[in-house]
Amino acid sequence: MARLLPGEGSETEFVTELEVLGEDASVLGRYYVFPSLTERAPEGVLLSGYVWGRPPLPEEEEIWDIWRSGPPRESGLWTRYGPQGRRAWTHVALHRHVRTDGADRPDGSTFELDGTHVTDSAGFFCALGEAINGPGGYYGAGLDSLSDCMSGGYGTAGRFTLLWTHFEVARRSWKTRKPDDLAQAPSLESVLDVLGRGNVILDHR
Repeated sequence: MARLLPGEGSETEFVTELEVLGEDASVLGRYYVFPSLTERAPEGVLLSGYVWGRPPLPEEEEIWDIWRSGPPRESGLWTRYGPQGRRAWTHVALHRHVRTDGADRPDGSTFELDGTHVTDSAGFFCALGEAINGPGGYYGAGLDSLSDCMSGGYGTAGRFTLLWTHFEVARRSWKTRKPDDLAQAPSLESVLDVLGRGNVILDHR
């Protein structure tokens, strides 16, 4: 069994998978880790390393704990979190989606996004994922991943209608909190631009 610890060590030539297990020992998701050998011990080895993509946020462990007995059965559980916790929610949703990988709905489908709690970009991506793929669903976490989702394989390609209720909440509250990282904390206008370039018909109310 490997423990991931900070520290120096010799690099290894393999990628290992760190699996997140449910209460029934089923695999809920996995992280890809590039480890280096830190120390040999009687019970195994101690490893340090880095996670492919972005490092896990602290809130991800708590969210996985919520999902261990099964994915959310109701939408909106992410609303209890602030901006970082909401980003963590989308990360967990992505790792789970990679495991489930549902089929796309046909072009021209309509999805309703409840904008009651969409006060920032992270909240938008939480709500969009659930609008398209149900409670705990994933459909992007930034501008680049949103474009990727609209190419297919994440519930629907572009060319769908998004019915965005309570749109005024986003208009009033959405601020770009990290101007140095616009790809992951984009402005409302940039999100609307990406949706438009994906031939999404936006009906906001």
